[in-house]
Amino acid sequence: MAAFAACLVDKRRAQEGADRIRERTLLLLALVGGAAGLGVGMIVAHHKTQKAGFLGKFLAICALHVAIAAALLLW
Repeated sequence: MAAFAACLVDKRRAQEGADRIRERTLLLLALVGGAAGLGVGMIVAHHKTQKAGFLGKFLAICALHVAIAAALLLW
């Protein structure tokens, strides 16, 4: 929920020209368990979907989560 909300807030701030939420903060929220929320927020708000650097880091976090989940299931 926090990553989803942060994505929507950042999109609104971008449209208003206000201070933004750092990409590092958005990625940290994804890393600590909010990857699904950030992903949905990116789709719903059409936010950061064209930034290759951000998208690559986000997808790496998603891959890490999948690898951890697979390791736990196989353990």
